[in-house]
Amino acid sequence: MSSGVLKMKAGSFIGTGAAQDIKLNFNPTFVHVINTDDLSECMNHINNDVSTKEGGFKRVAAGTRTALAAAAGITLGDNKFSVGTDASCNDSGKKMLYVAYECNDQIAS
Repeated sequence: MSSGVLKMKAGSFIGTGAAQDIKLNFNPTFVHVINTDDLSECMNHINNDVSTKEGGFKRVAAGTRTALAAAAGITLGDNKFSVGTDASCNDSGKKMLYVAYECNDQIAS
């Protein structure tokens, strides 16, 4: 069985503070977003099997990790991912960097 990354895209967007979609040409299985202003970050992956973390998790610059609900964090979708309302992944007026991957083997939890 083969493994590894099929597709990857790195990019940026300006946060709005309101939920927004980031278009891709593949279905992401892992997304990492970094707020360049305060260096907080959000991540989500397809094997996120804890219902209280359906939006993934965030980590602030101090290192504290917090689970995110889907409306606040990152939601994986068809040819896109969506960022919610949490400032760590969608801070209004701030530049946000992202890396999105589609893997042919699911990422281990």
